[in-house]
Amino acid sequence: MKRQAVWMEVREKYNVYMKSKRWEFWKAKKRKGKNRYKKVSKWRENNENKEKY
Repeated sequence: MKRQAVWMEVREKYNVYMKSKRWEFWKAKKRKGKNRYKKVSKWRENNENKEKY
């Protein structure tokens, strides 16, 4: 049981970390319609620009 509790704690932390890391992706997935992947594409563009310079 102790090991399981530790695992749950780790998993919780990991989930929080992933949500904060990929918040834009979560938003895009939840939203339906035209601007579904707008934020994601914007984020990709920014990353590409960073790589260029």
